[in-house]
Amino acid sequence: MKIFERKKIDLFSPEKKLYRLAVATVIGLIFFNQLLIQYILDQQRYDAKTISMASRQRLLCHQIVDLMINEPEAVTDNHELRGLTEEWNMVHQALQNGNKALGIDKLDGEEVVNLFKEANPYQFKIYDRATGKSKLGDVVELEASAQQFSSAMEQVVNKCEAHSQSKLSDTMIVEIVLALVTLMVLLFEIKYIFRPAFSRINKQQLLLKRENKNLRKTQDLLQAIQDSSSLAIIVVDRDFKIISLNKKAVRNIRFVQNQTIKEGTPIIQYIPAHLRTNFLKSLQLVLSGKSTKEEYCLVNTKNKTRWYEIEFHPMKEDGKHLSGVAFSVKDITRSKEYEIDLEQQNDRLKKIAFVHAHELRGPVTSMLGLIDVMTQEKKANNSNNGHLEEGYLSHFKNLSGKVDKIIRDIVSVSEADYRKVKKTGNGNSRGDN
Repeated sequence: MKIFERKKIDLFSPEKKLYRLAVATVIGLIFFNQLLIQYILDQQRYDAKTISMASRQRLLCHQIVDLMINEPEAVTDNHELRGLTEEWNMVHQALQNGNKALGIDKLDGEEVVNLFKEANPYQFKIYDRATGKSKLGDVVELEASAQQFSSAMEQVVNKCEAHSQSKLSDTMIVEIVLALVTLMVLLFEIKYIFRPAFSRINKQQLLLKRENKNLRKTQDLLQAIQDSSSLAIIVVDRDFKIISLNKKAVRNIRFVQNQTIKEGTPIIQYIPAHLRTNFLKSLQLVLSGKSTKEEYCLVNTKNKTRWYEIEFHPMKEDGKHLSGVAFSVKDITRSKEYEIDLEQQNDRLKKIAFVHAHELRGPVTSMLGLIDVMTQEKKANNSNNGHLEEGYLSHFKNLSGKVDKIIRDIVSVSEADYRKVKKTGNGNSRGDN
């Protein structure tokens, strides 16, 4: 029996908002941690790139000076020297002012700015001589300028590395704090949300087990009540598929259609073809919220005519939404036979009334007429005429015999009808099978 459905129980209804907030907080913290880690990695890559370019400035400076010392006559025509010089100058300016094309931001900090101010005169001197804007001059002075520039840039690199390490340390501290906060939030959730929720779930599970047990008992009881009913009871859903039936319904379908009815199958397949249209109309009417009653005449597997009365009733879920149709089937064959017998009895009673009105009243009227004649003749003759009286008495005897026969026939027919109707009525009063 599948009429009853299990209700869904919201296990987290009291703590749902707090639970969602806690989960969102943990997710937010984890997401923020990931963003922080990604930021740290990006900063590390950027700082490493900046430090690498600053370190390379020293190498380029020495390469440029070496090229100028080794080939002093071809300074202006040396393409390699010109390319290295322009690259060296562009990076030097980018480190001080920033360059989006190179992906370098301006290096700030008072100490770094002062170091660049110290390195700039030496950089300008080397750049001017490498581009031919000024004479090469003394080689010793040129090497000294390169050495001073390299020394200043080494200090810039050291400051950048120290600054990068400081940022990394600060970021790691923030990450540790966030990890501790996340851990505290998780401990708080476990103590004040998850543990009460698990306790509530366990209680709800016990409650569900008891409810399921009671539900099974109720279903078994209802099924027993249905099975003990003298009516065949069937319940179908909105698609007219069987969701419940009792043993009487199973026997009736087997008796009438020689089929085994099963839950989950369409009810229409168990209805004789010539009755399906009317049966579907009744089901559709009930789905509109109205109850109805119909009578059907069927011929069973034993080739006997049986009459059935089917009552259709809408089945509502929670008293509001129509979820299906419940109908009961009653064998009214004896009632129908009793009804037919009553109609036949009425026909016989009508015949008796006709006999009473015509055949019985005729002899009685004749007898009354003879009595009147005898009375009149006796008054007229004022004598005792024996042979006339004998003739009248003979007529009376014949008429009386006719009346007596008619009355006996009426009594005989009435008694036979009474016995038959009484027998049919007693059988019907015990209920149709």
